[in-house]
Amino acid sequence: GRAHIKDSLPDVNKIYGGFNKTLNFIDNHDMERFCAIGNRVQLEQTLVFIMTLPGIPVIYYGTEQEFKSVRGSMFKEGFGSNGTDNFNQDSVMYKFIKEFAELRKSDKIFSRGEVKVLKSNSKGSGVFIYELSYEGRRAVIVMNSSDEAVYSGKVKMEGANNGTLKFKKGISEEENIRVENG
Repeated sequence: GRAHIKDSLPDVNKIYGGFNKTLNFIDNHDMERFCAIGNRVQLEQTLVFIMTLPGIPVIYYGTEQEFKSVRGSMFKEGFGSNGTDNFNQDSVMYKFIKEFAELRKSDKIFSRGEVKVLKSNSKGSGVFIYELSYEGRRAVIVMNSSDEAVYSGKVKMEGANNGTLKFKKGISEEENIRVENG
């Protein structure tokens, strides 16, 4: 859970000499697919996590098509495909991954930033907030892993200026939030 993530982030940094050298993946050919055990919302949040953490995000083929079988065939000539071509650039998850890959490439804060966990619920699902900082700039990532709306309470963001921030809710939805008293 998030408590484990919060506690292990400093260890990863120390053991590997920085996050930039780590491979970040959620499934591969040696383990059960994420989609076989999780739902789309969980998949999206997990992908956001690996795409906004320093390191190298690894997307196993088929995740963009929400494959559930470990070695599913992408193309109609593949074993077990039953003559069906499963590669679809118009699928929801393909577009989701594409947009976050473009976001990641657009700013090194998502591949080189220093990670600081601001809020985590050690008791289970809920709000998980972390900050990335790089070359004097910051990005804050907020996720709610609960099935219900959860109030995070106040989150201390040292050095934050008063004003309005643009907040992305998923890919296309945005809203403004107020920042007061840093």
